Amino acid sequence: MAFPLFSIGRDKSIDVGTTSTEVLPANPRRVYARITNDSDTVIYLMLDEPAKLNQGIRLEPAGSPNNFFEINSTNLYTGKINAICSASGKRLTVVESATERSSSSSSSSSSFSSSSSSFSSSSSSSSSSSFSSSSSSFSSSSSSSSSSSSFSSSSSSSSSSSSSSSFSSSSSSSSSSSFSSSSSSSSSMSSSSSSSAQAQESYTSGDDNQELIYGNNYQAQTFTPSANHNISRVRLKLAREQTSPYTLTVAIQGTDANGNPDGNTLASGTYNTANIGDSADWHDIDLSSSASLTAGTKYAIVVSQDGQYADRVYWLYDASDATYAGGERQESTDGGSTWTKDENSDFMFVEYGS
Repeated sequence: MAFPLFSIGRDKSIDVGTTSTEVLPANPRRVYARITNDSDTVIYLMLDEPAKLNQGIRLEPAGSPNNFFEINSTNLYTGKINAICSASGKRLTVVESATERSSSSSSSSSSFSSSSSSFSSSSSSSSSSSFSSSSSSFSSSSSSSSSSSSFSSSSSSSSSSSSSSSFSSSSSSSSSSSFSSSSSSSSSMSSSSSSSAQAQESYTSGDDNQELIYGNNYQAQTFTPSANHNISRVRLKLAREQTSPYTLTVAIQGTDANGNPDGNTLASGTYNTANIGDSADWHDIDLSSSASLTAGTKYAIVVSQDGQYADRVYWLYDASDATYAGGERQESTDGGSTWTKDENSDFMFVEYGS
């Protein structure tokens, strides 16, 4: 059997201007990339879509602590990346590492989804290979008529340093395994709470902007269930720009006569912001207890965190063509005392219940 090999890309320089420029093409074998702003101008990155000024991932000018964007196992993204800035001829330095194709003398199967959230591999009577990047070693194991080779987090065999997240493999008659973050259940799109919980209300596409969550700057999305259920989990599309991890709090509240969050928390959950990467991704937040929601009644998902501006979290939303009819995006700058609605935009969210 053969282990996957790594190819380390050389630095390359790319000029960015006032129109969207592709700086990294899609690469399903990508395991690492770093994009550094070497210019004197702010440059914006956009994942998979054409880059737009003042949107997406902001790279500060050269010399600033936030002048780079890094992709690793904790925020793995294999799609294309585009860039734009307000002036012509501004320079980015890009480096990328990827796995080389591996070969095996036995019947092997290994599949990689181009989505940044799943890698499936399983073994029953054939061999499979999996990749786990949690802290680093190469180990191999074999049993009965099946064998598997893996990069595992145990310290044995050839040691290799890597970052904190893993592609896990499961052995069963059907092949399924999901990408999970080693520091928590969230970076993945896996169901982290009760298996009986089903998606209820949601708005999941069209995000083209983001709002900040920090200190007294709260964000909320109102929603109206179409069926009675007990809510137990929410999924939010988030990113962060932090120097230190803090605690994100998600509260399910009722709404007042004006349709604003009323401050009455029906259920809540917390989440360590260290699990949120620099690039936007979906994160599951389990509620500590479920709350009974009534069809046709408006509720609010209220999100806050105890860090200040330097440790802000971003919640992605659709600012241009929002179509969710059951609620709207809202913001409070005084810790939830008063709220401002934007009825033409909606945050990215899914709420789950049974």
